[in-house]
Amino acid sequence: MTIFATIYNRTCDAVCLLLPLPDDWMKSKCYEASLAKTLLVHLLTLQGFSRRMIEYYTTLSKSSVKQYANGYAERIKTDRTLRILEYEARKELGL
Repeated sequence: MTIFATIYNRTCDAVCLLLPLPDDWMKSKCYEASLAKTLLVHLLTLQGFSRRMIEYYTTLSKSSVKQYANGYAERIKTDRTLRILEYEARKELGL
């Protein structure tokens, strides 16, 4: 297993523990799944993943990854839940 696969799995596990997510949360459009995907893309970016790597590991489309990455700064300003989740995930991952 590559170092990136290890980082991805650890980050994904940390995000999954924070929210009640459906089994197919990567394909789901519910609020919790959207928060989880937004947070996952942000945390992977913080850990050095390129957008192409994020697309590969998450199986999200190029446009979805771009949307989650570019919209994060605006979303974190207005979504208190996302701020709390980011704080907890960073604590769990030691970021």
